[in-house]
Amino acid sequence: MATIVRAENIYLDLPYELQRDERDSKVGFLSSLTLARSNYATVLSNISFTAGEGDRVGIMGLNGAGKTTLLKLLNGAYLPTSGSLYREGSLQSLLTTTLGFNAHATLAENIILRGTAMGLRYRQVHAAMDDILEFAELEDKASRQLHTLSSGQRMRLGFAISTAIQPDIMLMDEWIGTGDAAFVEKAKRRMMSRFNGSKLSILASHSVGLLQSLCNKALVLDKGRMVYYGDMSGGIEAYQAIVEGAKPDERKLAATSDPLLFGNVLGMLERITFSESGVTISGWASSVKKGEVEVISVMTPKGNFIVESFKRINRDDVSAYLGKRGSALGFELSLPISVNKQDMSDFIGGIIVRAGMSELSLGDSIPMVSGIVIERI
Repeated sequence: MATIVRAENIYLDLPYELQRDERDSKVGFLSSLTLARSNYATVLSNISFTAGEGDRVGIMGLNGAGKTTLLKLLNGAYLPTSGSLYREGSLQSLLTTTLGFNAHATLAENIILRGTAMGLRYRQVHAAMDDILEFAELEDKASRQLHTLSSGQRMRLGFAISTAIQPDIMLMDEWIGTGDAAFVEKAKRRMMSRFNGSKLSILASHSVGLLQSLCNKALVLDKGRMVYYGDMSGGIEAYQAIVEGAKPDERKLAATSDPLLFGNVLGMLERITFSESGVTISGWASSVKKGEVEVISVMTPKGNFIVESFKRINRDDVSAYLGKRGSALGFELSLPISVNKQDMSDFIGGIIVRAGMSELSLGDSIPMVSGIVIERI
């Protein structure tokens, strides 16, 4: 049968306990002895979508929007209060990789426990045990009890188990940093392999650039309510509208995760070269919607310039990060001005570079990368 995930008008209510507020009562500290009453909050609503084979769905939303809760519902940790969820195909989720561990069982025993909790058959888990231990770099510790491992080693083991088998449906929550830098890179490669190898993948992330580079569909949540499901460009616009109407602290937090949403252009100045013929400025800039910019404005102590003709440079590293496939986001431009050696510091301190699609739609000032190269030739 075809691999599919279908949600139809799902609502999810979760209980929370509310203690009596006795601040205005003579009961005082005795209120802490009273029984709390249970209440229910609707944490997901209006969830309706269908994803099939070949779909890569990116879930967008501010902190607290319900992204992780939705993934937990999709993997069966929560049952819908109303509505229906239909899944066809083997499923694996990278949400809580250490779920099902027993601290006093051996690593080999925990591999069996975790694997069966994932829904794998005993034979599958047993056959994959050597590969799991090797990937986690714990081959010599199979008979040790789990509690003797460091937290990083336990996370590595959980990750190795969770990604041991290629599923039809993959659910992922952000990217997981697990252990030292070398292992993190290995883990990222494994995650990408499982993500691309699955028939259907659903990924929640704050990075619009990451989702845009990996996904063909977007699901946007606002305070638990699904407000959009469709193509990525429409999803980004829906998410931007939510961000623009958010509270200042929410905007600031979202900006830290994905600055591309704030302002029309994101970029970096990476090199300034002084020569007898002029000043050359190099870096990269990207428009949120279009990718490549058309105009670069440079304000300097020696004068202001609007540059429409500049050298475009392919920057695969930037394109991959921002999800702008096929875009030449690097730039190099020359200004016909002369700067004495003694004036270089003042020139650098007074330079302001902005970019956009036209002179009337320039973004904020492009910052200098830490460690910018300054040279004189």
